[in-house]
Amino acid sequence: MNTILVTGSSGKVGRVVVEELKQVGEQVRTATRNPVGPDAVELDWNNPATFQPALAGVNRVFLMSPSSEPAPKDFLLPFLAQAADGRRKIVLMSEGTTDVDETAPMRPVETAVQSCGSPYVILRPNWFMDNFHTYWLEPIRQAGILPLPAEDSRSAFIDARDVGAAAAAVLRTDRFDGQALNLTGPAAISCTEAAVLLSQACGRSIQYVPVDDESFMTSLLQAGLPQPVADHIATLFRITRQGGASQVTGNFQDLTGHSPRDLRQYAQDYAESWR
Repeated sequence: MNTILVTGSSGKVGRVVVEELKQVGEQVRTATRNPVGPDAVELDWNNPATFQPALAGVNRVFLMSPSSEPAPKDFLLPFLAQAADGRRKIVLMSEGTTDVDETAPMRPVETAVQSCGSPYVILRPNWFMDNFHTYWLEPIRQAGILPLPAEDSRSAFIDARDVGAAAAAVLRTDRFDGQALNLTGPAAISCTEAAVLLSQACGRSIQYVPVDDESFMTSLLQAGLPQPVADHIATLFRITRQGGASQVTGNFQDLTGHSPRDLRQYAQDYAESWR
């Protein structure tokens, strides 16, 4: 039996990782700044004194960046220096385009994991389907539009629940050690097609409206995102327009033994969000 430390345990991916691991009897520690409950341990990215107590007795770590941090390496690399002991396995959640963008914020973290001397797996999920009911929700609710700078590109969207399931699966096996695996849904679709599926699920008209980078950046900054984060998201869409998010992989099936959810199923599950 493993003892697994899960960072980001209260987030949409981390929660699933914890649930999946507990269901199969793994010993799980949930890392949080304010621990509550018998399985929770304190982990404060700004306080390195919390690192070793959180890692004590742990042989596997699910590592992900704090949400919306413009420089994840500033938080993750000091922790990795203590977590990587040559034996403790590191499973890093990165992002889908990091392999084609050397300027990506997670690239230095990937490089450090690959050279840390410990067993590792890097997971690179494509665009999350969940963005439709989180980050991209308000224009849909207010005006029935999806304004994104994707043009007519296609993306192999993946459900965050499936990302969590894939992470839990890879934490329990050594078969994929030393690999970086791109995680996708079962098909690459356009934003126009996505809007149709959302409309069908929720029973109201949702239209995809292509916008230019400048307008999109303005909306991100007005929403309160830091400039470096907004710049990175705009870069992700430029890569997407060039086809960088369109490749469909079978890695989720290989890790879990079953197919990922498609966007139709996702839309049905979250239909109430857009009504």
